Amino acid sequence: MLRILIAEDEPLEQQSLKDILEWNFSCGVDIKTASNGVDAISTATIWHADLVLMDIEMPGCNGIVAANKIAKVNPLTKFIRTNMITISAGASGLLLSFCSAVVSCIMPQKASSSKTFCHKLPDFT
Repeated sequence: MLRILIAEDEPLEQQSLKDILEWNFSCGVDIKTASNGVDAISTATIWHADLVLMDIEMPGCNGIVAANKIAKVNPLTKFIRTNMITISAGASGLLLSFCSAVVSCIMPQKASSSKTFCHKLPDFT
């Protein structure tokens, strides 16, 4: 099971990111959310998140500091920086491409299964 943490302080953006991921990654994904940097650090380190979608400007602790602290505890955790334009037209496709690339590195057997993930990246090599 792939564990994805969405660290985003804007409720609409947080829910939109969650909806995009749930809609496009049909199974094998567990998603949690955090509304600030401190909660992101706590959730990601205790839960051992595989992937963190991290907003940079958040209350309590910014995303850069939070990502560095998470990486020290869980060096295998991958990060994708997000911001308010993530859900704008066209950006959700780019987000899914980034997520698919990370998923294929973390769990290649799941990324290659069309039953598990709807999106597959083209070969960039």
